[in-house]
Amino acid sequence: MAKIDVGPKGAVVTFRDDQFVNPMGLVGLVQKQQAFWRMRPDNKVVVKGEWDTPDQRLAAAERILSQLAKVALQAAA
Repeated sequence: MAKIDVGPKGAVVTFRDDQFVNPMGLVGLVQKQQAFWRMRPDNKVVVKGEWDTPDQRLAAAERILSQLAKVALQAAA
């Protein structure tokens, strides 16, 4: 992952070189959580949410990154 931007209405995750180590796992994660997660045509992932305070945004970033890390580790297994 290259960058995560978290604001009051959601987050945008940018991947290094527009690639993710486990693309099929990422698609599965997005499909499971399609009410909140979506893939953009530019290979960025958007996560919808309502995070008004900096503490809520930080917690949301940690949850998102944790879920992405689990999917990435599945590729190594």
